[in-house]
Amino acid sequence: VVRSAYGHRANSSRVDNLLNTLNELAGEFRSDSPDVLLDYGFTDSTSVSVAAFGGESEEPVFSLEIGKKPDRSVGNFVKLPGSAAVYLTDKSILSNLGIYGGPALPESKYFLELEAHKCERLDVETITLHDGDSVIRLEKEFTEPEPVVAEGDSVPTIPEIDRNVYEWKLTRPHRQLALKTRADGVLGAVSTIRGVDIDDPAGDPASYGLATPEKRVEVTLQDGTTTHVSFGATREASEGVQAGVFMKVGDEPTVWVVSEYQLKNIFKTVTDLLPEEDESAG
Repeated sequence: VVRSAYGHRANSSRVDNLLNTLNELAGEFRSDSPDVLLDYGFTDSTSVSVAAFGGESEEPVFSLEIGKKPDRSVGNFVKLPGSAAVYLTDKSILSNLGIYGGPALPESKYFLELEAHKCERLDVETITLHDGDSVIRLEKEFTEPEPVVAEGDSVPTIPEIDRNVYEWKLTRPHRQLALKTRADGVLGAVSTIRGVDIDDPAGDPASYGLATPEKRVEVTLQDGTTTHVSFGATREASEGVQAGVFMKVGDEPTVWVVSEYQLKNIFKTVTDLLPEEDESAG
């Protein structure tokens, strides 16, 4: 978990990548003169420190200081705390901390698991979009397979429904065939929702616009379970804070921030979801 980000769960692959990069780290010796540490980016404002702790000891298992990137090479300049001996490693440690440009503070956000909602597209049966007073419901309609009677068998066998073959129907606000490609676009958008950030789960839901959200999505699966996703107010961008829209999934405590682009992919009008008129007809 990321303690500095409300104890939110971490992206384990990014943590593993960092640990693998630091494991048995080696490099080419460059200098042990304190007078040239500045040249390698080791100052209070430009160097980054990494320390790992384990067990009951308050002493770190290992610690490392990371300077700047070399001008015409890969990797980073590194040294041990309290030492002036500088090495050039070919490992890109800063990128494993989410730092890709010049000197910068590592951000908790880089290590967050930002997958807010995930389900299998084939398992989805119904999608209901609530946008203020507007309610749009899309339902999958599967082709019923023909019974198969084997030779010498008097009881027909009903094959399983092929869940890859379906059409979409609007059942609210009225019943009508929907354009499959557009409805599938909504399906893709609600099946995987990724956040761009999180916010304080102890905050007032009303301040996030999540006490009585105007926009809501219900995703019902073939086993009958339904996930409720609510979208609230817009979070404005500020220094170190990314803009987006507040979101919650069911009763989970996490307050997500998602991009407005994702909302545009989810919330469509009835007209958006209908087949285009055949201009040659009539």
